[in-house]
Amino acid sequence: MSISLAVEEGDDNGLFRLVARKEAVRAGTSWLSPETLMAASLSRFYDAHEACLIQVAGGPFTMVTTIPSTRLDRPIEAFHIMPRVISMIGALRDHYKPVLLPNDRYAAVLAGRDSHPDAFQMMGMLNGSQALRGERVLLVDDLFVSGAHMQSAAYTLFKAGAEEVVALAILRLIVPSAWHENRRSIWQEASDQPFSFDRCCLCAAARRW
Repeated sequence: MSISLAVEEGDDNGLFRLVARKEAVRAGTSWLSPETLMAASLSRFYDAHEACLIQVAGGPFTMVTTIPSTRLDRPIEAFHIMPRVISMIGALRDHYKPVLLPNDRYAAVLAGRDSHPDAFQMMGMLNGSQALRGERVLLVDDLFVSGAHMQSAAYTLFKAGAEEVVALAILRLIVPSAWHENRRSIWQEASDQPFSFDRCCLCAAARRW
């Protein structure tokens, strides 16, 4: 699931510039860093919807982890922004463990927006290790585009024995299209219900029932 939707182009793409391009935001006479704003958004959402996420996980989260960068260009950023974001959130940082490593052999697959079961590997663990047996994992990323990274990372966590993995992205990129039914319906629903931290896709669905 994602906290909010955004478009890449247009006058209202401020969220995309913040999350995807890591642009600072002006606040009065000063500038706010992208990690500060991302942490504030994630923290507020988690405070409001922890119960929703825990219900999906089947119990309280025992671990929080993030998805490392798999960009094809080298050198990639030395320190991915998401560990810094998590470190700023009191409710999440004590459970944080960076357990995933990218497998460069499949970076091009992910770049093509396809998932792959071997796109990530467990840090310091042999294949077949059940080091995460019984863990309920909150998998957090900054940007959801096709879901390939999330799906591939979740597969690796399950393969390592995780009992449950709940994926949460700060932002989902959507390209509205009259010719793409799924995109059109998602964007229409988002337009009909303006963003609010008081509502997530899980509790909104429950209210409809």
